[in-house]
Amino acid sequence: MNEENTNCLEGMQCPECKSLEPFAIGCHCMLEVTDDGTDIAEGYDIEWMPDDICICKACGYVGKVKDYTIEEEV
Repeated sequence: MNEENTNCLEGMQCPECKSLEPFAIGCHCMLEVTDDGTDIAEGYDIEWMPDDICICKACGYVGKVKDYTIEEEV
């Protein structure tokens, strides 16, 4: 059985323990902030870039998002 991520984490896997999830990823987003809290600002989304930090919650490996990118076989 060949398991792989097919949604938000498509093409990602921990390079250390091979876990598919969960990961803590440093993200970029636009927030609407009020005294009551925060929400993602309307018309914006959460994004991460290849050089953003990524931590495997299964084994604790710390790297960059690009380190977690599975190389496609040719």
